[in-house]
Amino acid sequence: MPSKRVAVLGGGLQGACIALELARRGVTVDLYERHLTCFAEASTHNEGKIHLGFVYAGDKSLKTARLAATGALSFQPLLRRWVGDVIDSVPISSPFHYVVHRDGLIDPTAFAAHVDRVTEFIRTTAPGRNVEYFGQDPTLSPQPLPSAAYDGLYDPAKVSAVFQTSEISFDPEALAPIFRQRLAETHEIRLLLGRKALSVVPRNTELLVYSVDAEDEHSEAYDHVVNASWAGRLQLDASMGIAPQENWTFRFKYFVRSTLPLGAHAVSATIVLGPFGDTASYSNGVRYLSWYPTGVVARSNDIEPPDIAATLAEPDGRALAAAIASGLGRVIPSTLCCGDSLGSGPVVKGGWIFARGSTDIDDPASRFHQRCDVGVHAHGRYLSIDTGKLTMAPLFAVRAADRITGWLA
Repeated sequence: MPSKRVAVLGGGLQGACIALELARRGVTVDLYERHLTCFAEASTHNEGKIHLGFVYAGDKSLKTARLAATGALSFQPLLRRWVGDVIDSVPISSPFHYVVHRDGLIDPTAFAAHVDRVTEFIRTTAPGRNVEYFGQDPTLSPQPLPSAAYDGLYDPAKVSAVFQTSEISFDPEALAPIFRQRLAETHEIRLLLGRKALSVVPRNTELLVYSVDAEDEHSEAYDHVVNASWAGRLQLDASMGIAPQENWTFRFKYFVRSTLPLGAHAVSATIVLGPFGDTASYSNGVRYLSWYPTGVVARSNDIEPPDIAATLAEPDGRALAAAIASGLGRVIPSTLCCGDSLGSGPVVKGGWIFARGSTDIDDPASRFHQRCDVGVHAHGRYLSIDTGKLTMAPLFAVRAADRITGWLA
C-alpha cells in the first residue's frame, strides 16, 4: 500500500476508533484533538448506552432501530480488536428496564410490538453464532413484567408498563483511559493534543488542515481527512463548502454522576417515549441520572454551538443535581433520587446533543426519533461522520477505514 497521510479530526470515541482501525491497516494517522487529552467531551459525558434499538419506537419504518442494533452487535467485538481483552474489565450496568410513561408517545401494546420486531431483526442478523454483548443475550425479546415484580420501584400513577430487556450501558469514564493508553502506544498514530482544527481546504489533490494551538497556527497537507468531531462537525464541513441538507438543533444537556447511596436500589431504566429521563447503575457503584426537562439548559441552531462548561461548578451544580434527581424520582422513587440521597460526590456534567430537524423529543414527528440517515458521508477524499449515537462509532469507524483503504489500494 502506498504511503499516505490521513488526518482524523476529533479525539472522542469516533475519532479514536477510526485512527486505531487505520493504524491496524498500516495507515499513518494524525489525530487532532482540541483538548489536552482525548475523550474530553461527549464520549465520556453520557450514560454509555449500547442501544439495541428499543428507544427508537417513534420510527415506524424500523430503519433507525435496525441500524442501532447492527452497531450494538459489532460494538464489543470491534473494541476487543482495538484494545484487547481489557474491554471485559469495563464496568457495565444492570440490564435496562424500559418504563412506559402514561403521558408518553407510545402505549404498552405498541411498544411490545416494536421490541418484538427489533428482536426478530437481531435474531436474523446474528443466527447461530455467539453474540458478544457484554455477557447479555440480545436475542431475548424484552418481556413485560407483572406489576408485582416492580411494585415500589416505579410510580404506578405515571407508569403503565415495565419491560425487562437485555440492553446495557458501560461506564464511559472507565473506557476512556483504556483508549487513551492504546492511542498513545500506537506508533502509526501521532496525537496532536491541544490542537483545534479550524478548517479544511482543498489544494490540488491534497486537503489542507488549518489548526491552532496555544502558541501558533498550523497548516498541514493530507491525502484524506476524516471529520469525526461532534459539536464542530458542521463548521468544518462548511469550510469545505458542504452545507447541511436540512435544519438542525444542538441541545446542551447536563446529567448527574454519583456513587450509589447505601440502601439504594441499583436499577437501570429508560422512560419512554418522550421528554423524560434515564438512570444507569454500573457494577462499580457509580450511578448516572438524567431528566430531560431539567437537564437541557441550552439550544442552538448555529453552525457551531457556543462553549458551555462541561462540568457545572458549585453551588449551581448541587442545585441542578437535586432538580434532576427530583424529576426522575417522581417516576422512579425506588432510586432514592431526591435531596441528600444523591450519594457521595455527585458531579454534574454535560455535552451537546445533535439532531436534524427543529422540533423536540415531545413531537412524534421529531427527527430525534429518526437517526437512520447518520453515518459516513463521503465528499471525495473528505469524509464527514455523523455518529448519531455512541453505539454506532465502532461500526462507522470500520466503514470509514474501508473507504480510505479502498482509495489507497
